[in-house]
Amino acid sequence: MRPGPARLTSRELIDGLYQGFFGRAADEAGLAHHLRALESGEVDLAGLIHALRWSPESALAWLASPAAGRGQALWASREAARLRGGPAAAGEEQIYFLHIMKTAGTSLVNAMAARSGPRLCLSQVFLDHIPFLPEPLLRGAALVAGHLGTGVIPILAPDAKVVTVIREPVSRVLSHYSHLCQDPAVLSHTAQLTLSDFIHLPRWRPLVENFQARHLVHDVGVARAWLDFSPPEALADMGPPFPEVDALPLQFLLDYSPLPHSEAELLQAALARLDSLDLVGVTDRLEDFYAQLVTHWGQTAEGGLPRDNVGVATLGAEEVAEDLRAEILAANAVDAALYQRAGELAGRGWRRPGTPGGSLPGGNQEER
Repeated sequence: MRPGPARLTSRELIDGLYQGFFGRAADEAGLAHHLRALESGEVDLAGLIHALRWSPESALAWLASPAAGRGQALWASREAARLRGGPAAAGEEQIYFLHIMKTAGTSLVNAMAARSGPRLCLSQVFLDHIPFLPEPLLRGAALVAGHLGTGVIPILAPDAKVVTVIREPVSRVLSHYSHLCQDPAVLSHTAQLTLSDFIHLPRWRPLVENFQARHLVHDVGVARAWLDFSPPEALADMGPPFPEVDALPLQFLLDYSPLPHSEAELLQAALARLDSLDLVGVTDRLEDFYAQLVTHWGQTAEGGLPRDNVGVATLGAEEVAEDLRAEILAANAVDAALYQRAGELAGRGWRRPGTPGGSLPGGNQEER
C-alpha cells in the first residue's frame, strides 16, 4: 500500500507561500499573524494567498523581477513616445483609467494592454501598492488602471489623460453582489449573503450606495499614506461592523470609509469631476468608448472589444423583487444622475485638444 501524500502543517504552508511570493522565509511577525488567522478560521487558504499576492512586498517584488523586465518595459514605453516625435506630438500622454468596480472595465484594460506594444501598462495594482511604487514608474507608464479613485491623480504624470466608464446603477449593484458571492477572498463572509442583506447591512451598504460617485470624489489620502497616517490604524478606527484588519487597508478605506458629503454635495462634486475628465463612456456602449480610447495610440478598434471577467450567474434587474429594486434606485440617486450625464458626454469623444485633462474642478494643472 502506497503512503498517502504528506500533509503540510500551517507553518510549513505559510513558509512555502513566502518563499514562492517573496523568495524568503516568513518573518516571525508575519508567520505569527497568518498562523493566528488560519487557525482561528479568520481566513482560509484562498484568503491567505490573496493577502500575500496583493501585499506591498509582492508589488515591489513584481516590479523588481528581472524576468518581468519592468525597468526595460518602462524605458521602451518612453522610447515609443520619443520615436513618434515626443509625447506632445504623438498624443502619448499617460492614460489613467479610473476603473470603478463592476462597470466592465476589465475588458477595456485587457484590450488596451494587448494593444500597448512596447508601452508599459500598470493594470494589476491596488491602492495599497501606490505608495510603494517608484515615481518614474507611476509617471512613465503609458497606462495606469485600477480601482484607485481620484486621490492618485496628483502623483501620476502631470499631463495624464483621465478616463472612466459609468454603469447604470441597478445593474452595477447586482453585479457587485454576484461578484462578492463568488470571490474566494471574501467567500467565508458572503457564502450565505442574501441580496437583501447586501442592500441593508451596514457592513456592505457602502458598496451599494452611490459607489460610482464615491470613486469619483473620495480621497483617502493615498499621497500621504504611511507618512501622515497608518492605513491599518485608520481601518481599525472605523470600528464595527467593519473588520479590524484587511490585507489592503487603503483600498478598504476607499470603498467603505464614510463620505464627508451630504447627498447634494456629493452630487455636485461628482458631476463636476465627471465633467472634468478627458473621456467618459457608459457600459452599455462600451464598444464606442473603446474605439475612442484606442485613437489615443493612433489605432482603430478593428476586431471589436473582447469581453473578459463577465460575471457568472449575475442577477438581472427583472429577477429582483420590485421593493429591493426600488431600494437600490433610492440609494443611487447620485449615481443615476452620473449615468445620465455620462451618456451625454459619451458621444462627445475626447475633450478639446489642449484642455488640461482630469484637472480638479476649479483648479489648474499645476495643482495636480
